[in-house]
Amino acid sequence: MRSHEIEHRILGDDLRIVEIVFDPGETDLAEAGAMNSMEDGIGFETRRGDGSAPDPGFMGTLLQAGKRAFPFEE
Repeated sequence: MRSHEIEHRILGDDLRIVEIVFDPGETDLAEAGAMNSMEDGIGFETRRGDGSAPDPGFMGTLLQAGKRAFPFEE
């Protein structure tokens, strides 16, 4: 995965927030409840998981559920 430095600034003293400026096509991965506002033209999409597999498909999701149901220890 390629990445570069994100244009951002930290606002506030007691209650700090981070303002991020996205380039076209750029994305971000955040915890649930971490985003408090966005401007027009910014899309918002939720997904389950940790973001390491953006679209695991049906079989990938089924395999992940199986791993949780039957943990394998080496």
